[in-house]
Amino acid sequence: MNLTSEEKRWLPWLGSTGKIAMRKACFSNRDRITELEQTFESIAQTRVKLLEAWTQNQWRFLEDAAFYLSSKAEDERAEALDLLLREVRTLLSCFWSM
Repeated sequence: MNLTSEEKRWLPWLGSTGKIAMRKACFSNRDRITELEQTFESIAQTRVKLLEAWTQNQWRFLEDAAFYLSSKAEDERAEALDLLLREVRTLLSCFWSM
């Protein structure tokens, strides 16, 4: 594991993520470094893609919401906005409960 000297300084000596455990893990996996780096890089890329897709979906929802609100008459907009806010809260509660 390539840690800077500053990062090494705050690691505890003992524990599952301590210096001794990390050194042992690095030594045990020294022949698999390339595979492990590729695995973690793939995981990181997948997380980025998921977050980008989620962000795009949120922007699409906002664009659709703006179009929906603009199609409503002035006296219907407050009710339509309340409906959209309930929908957003439902979506966010599903997302954050994971």
